[in-house]
Amino acid sequence: MNIEKYVNQLTEDIELLLSKTPPCEQYAKKEDIIEATMEFEDHYLNDRGAWVWEYSGIYAEQLPEASLLNEGQVGILLSAIMNLLDHYNFHPVFPDALPDRHRYSKLREEWPRFKAPVARYDYYHEFCSYEMKDCPFPGYCDGCGE
Repeated sequence: MNIEKYVNQLTEDIELLLSKTPPCEQYAKKEDIIEATMEFEDHYLNDRGAWVWEYSGIYAEQLPEASLLNEGQVGILLSAIMNLLDHYNFHPVFPDALPDRHRYSKLREEWPRFKAPVARYDYYHEFCSYEMKDCPFPGYCDGCGE
């Protein structure tokens, strides 16, 4: 299978996942905002959530390395992955100036660590540790300077 067909198949698979119930709706039982907040804290503090790779059935190894993709393919896969993560209430936070290829590579690298919340809340995942020496996006991020 060539890479173009593979990218198309993967984006079709992701489109199907977008029609399925996300983890927060499948597992959440509480509607009250106070209870939802407590549930959020419990899940966050106890590192609970649905592994994105397990819930989606997409493993990091199935995401092609960025070096195998042209710019259009990177953009298509990045958009599909971001839509899926958004559907799961998981929102990666990137510097505005970071190119799509770097965003895609970072998502692929971190994919095994992503957990979608199982309570009704949005989780914003920051890659930055706010230590200049550990900056994951040198040259694109000025968060440590702020």
